Amino acid sequence: MCGIAGLLAHDLSTEQAESITSEMISLLQHRGPDASGIWRSQSANLVLGHRRLAIQDLTESGSQPMHSASKRYSVVFNGEIYNFREIASDLCKHGHKFTGHSDTEVLLAAIEEWGLEAAVNQFIGMFAFVLWDDVNKTIHLCRDRLGEKPLYYGWLDNVFYFSSELKAIEKVVSKNQLEIDYDGLSNYLKNGYISAPFSIYRNIYELVPGTILTLPVLADINSQQFSPWPDTSSLSPKTYWSVLDAANQGLSNLIYNEKDAIEQLDAALHLSVRRQMIADVKIGTFLSGGIDSTIVSAISQRESSESIRTYTIGLSEKEYDESLYAEKIARHLGTDHLTMQVRPEDVLQIVPQLSSIYDEPFADSSQIPAYIVSKLAREHVTVCLSGDGGDELFAGYNRYISTQFFWNKLAPIPYPVKNLVGKALAKAPPAFWDNIYKYVNFFDNSSYSKQKLVGLKMQKLAAIMQHKDIYQAYEYLTSYWDVPSQLISEKVSPNRLSHKIQYSDAKNFIVQAMYLDHISYL
Repeated sequence: MCGIAGLLAHDLSTEQAESITSEMISLLQHRGPDASGIWRSQSANLVLGHRRLAIQDLTESGSQPMHSASKRYSVVFNGEIYNFREIASDLCKHGHKFTGHSDTEVLLAAIEEWGLEAAVNQFIGMFAFVLWDDVNKTIHLCRDRLGEKPLYYGWLDNVFYFSSELKAIEKVVSKNQLEIDYDGLSNYLKNGYISAPFSIYRNIYELVPGTILTLPVLADINSQQFSPWPDTSSLSPKTYWSVLDAANQGLSNLIYNEKDAIEQLDAALHLSVRRQMIADVKIGTFLSGGIDSTIVSAISQRESSESIRTYTIGLSEKEYDESLYAEKIARHLGTDHLTMQVRPEDVLQIVPQLSSIYDEPFADSSQIPAYIVSKLAREHVTVCLSGDGGDELFAGYNRYISTQFFWNKLAPIPYPVKNLVGKALAKAPPAFWDNIYKYVNFFDNSSYSKQKLVGLKMQKLAAIMQHKDIYQAYEYLTSYWDVPSQLISEKVSPNRLSHKIQYSDAKNFIVQAMYLDHISYL
């Protein structure tokens, strides 16, 4: 993880622009503690700043901002290109020579050889970068396919800012320049997070995953033609890859033979983990005891010549604690395992820091254990692999199956009847159903009767019964507040995310739900 930041401003002096950028990257030191660098273009008042976490090529040859061999391109890059060695080998056949062995140097050479979009389409990895083209006098912002690496940008008083985190922009502008984006706030109140391209601030956007934003420096880039939505205007981000296209391509090329599916999946998983283990620093994995992190840890151990390090968080509440499962798996795999027991008071100490860690409102409770386990792992390793994304790829969330199950069961019942019953069920609070369940369970000790959060499940069932469409029901189930405009005094537009959603070709609800979670929740 590195930090990138900078600005483009015709109205600022060179000294002002460099000073502001220096202040921005100082706020990103936690992202890149190993080194920092600033570079200013001689032909435009553009300044690029970088904080480095050294993973590939720990020498000065990997320092940034970095320039291409011809000096045409300059870049600040955050992330990793996992297949950079294969790309470098191909580029060597075209006459390119490399002074170091970093993926950033390969990125620049690939762009020189093939052009930006063609090069990015060859990159397999997680990345966000800002590229300056000194010939065409354009600045390009690019983000990886699923948005693993963050990149914010926007205009405030004719200055174009960009950064890995909002806090770097917040630090260098006056408070009256930052206004709450009420559509972004509405999005948060509904989903528990703010979806790209919005941020919590008006005129500051998060680059949509899988896109490239190209801005001509000599033109008025604060043009009314701009839109943060991809491909909607001449100054919009342009899509180079989309989940929609990938999903539809997969749906049209289904693998029906189980043996072939297993072999291809196994090969893909091994290749993915093997590529992500290429580093000049120590690597570990987060091991929760679930299927996804277990598979990643198992493959990592198989691909490693020594015991890998695995990390787990243990909780005092036994019904939520997965550390015992993780420890059993670690013993079976032979990893160098470490469990950190987290107490309620440990969590309370972190709560005041959350707004500075995540920059904008974010309501997923996993943010706390994620921070704790990351802090623990950082004491021993620089990189950790995780199982994030597995649930969205392989229907790991219970809500996929349960929504489909109950919807099918309720299908024969006329909607007016379902709606009436659903409203009646919803009037009873979750505690009421929990108490009923405890009473019934007192007389039934079978394993089938051991259910958790029965009251909450009854509330969800009641919600499903009140909807005519399964996708509306699913949207309700995944929302914190169904009509967030009720909570906001300012006038807000209807949820601006919904009218931009394009559905995949899937006829199956579960497949469609996984796709929708890919473009929003993930």
